[in-house]
Amino acid sequence: MNRKKIFKWTCIVLGSLVLLTFIGRVIYECSVPETQPQGLYYTGNVSLSDSGGGASRAVKNYANTATVYDYAADGTQINQQYEKIADLSAQSKDFENDEARLYAGVEHNNCIIQLEAKNGLPGKRVTSLTLGVKPEQFDDTVKELSAIGTLVSTKTTKTDKTADYKNMLAQKATLEKTMDSYTALRSRGGSLAELMSLEAKIIEVEGQIQAQDVSLSDFTVNDGLCTVNFTLSENGAVSVRSFWSILASSAGWAALVCLSGLGLILLVLAAACVLMLLILLGAKVYNRLIAKQ
Repeated sequence: MNRKKIFKWTCIVLGSLVLLTFIGRVIYECSVPETQPQGLYYTGNVSLSDSGGGASRAVKNYANTATVYDYAADGTQINQQYEKIADLSAQSKDFENDEARLYAGVEHNNCIIQLEAKNGLPGKRVTSLTLGVKPEQFDDTVKELSAIGTLVSTKTTKTDKTADYKNMLAQKATLEKTMDSYTALRSRGGSLAELMSLEAKIIEVEGQIQAQDVSLSDFTVNDGLCTVNFTLSENGAVSVRSFWSILASSAGWAALVCLSGLGLILLVLAAACVLMLLILLGAKVYNRLIAKQ
């Protein structure tokens, strides 16, 4: 067989492999439609930056019951304090209609929107709300919102916070007594260094009292609310690709696969040639050594 026939049959075999690879890829891409990615949904007190937003989801709401739990550090009665959170996630194929139902449910149940985040383009939009809900309307709100879209996850937790509240009150009372002691010492006078050191301690305690007031305000400023986190994510829409785009994608994939295969074959042949040269060179050296002996 001369060189022309070898070259001819080599081209035929390689061309057939490329054609078969191309046809196989076209069949595969026609059978698997391209789907746009769905919007991510997220629940609980997670950061919205994980899903494209920039605000924190950690909204603190506390409610209380009429049950007297114990006495505070100053002798006053305190009611049982608790935190109740519902985390709901739903997906929707009719996003705009379901989003309208969501806001209608919020208004119907007199919820307070404490955090609102929207992100994504059509086909993968996400609307996430954190709602402050009155305790007596909590169950009705959860039930109504659960009927929106297709519910994919739900979780409700209730945590007693009375002990935390009592500890905060006790810590504040201790700080106030410390402040009174420092103030009394300051009124007695002393050296400049002692007064400056005392003033620094007073400023530090004042800061701690202010921080404690901020923490206690979570229990008192909202008149008792529970939390509902609701995330509505849009189902990805299936996009129909043109036949020409499938051909172009398949041709690129087939060319990449064939070039990679050809490169691998050439690499193996090159390695084989180097190995043969090393063997021949070793045999030649060996023969010379034998001839000298």
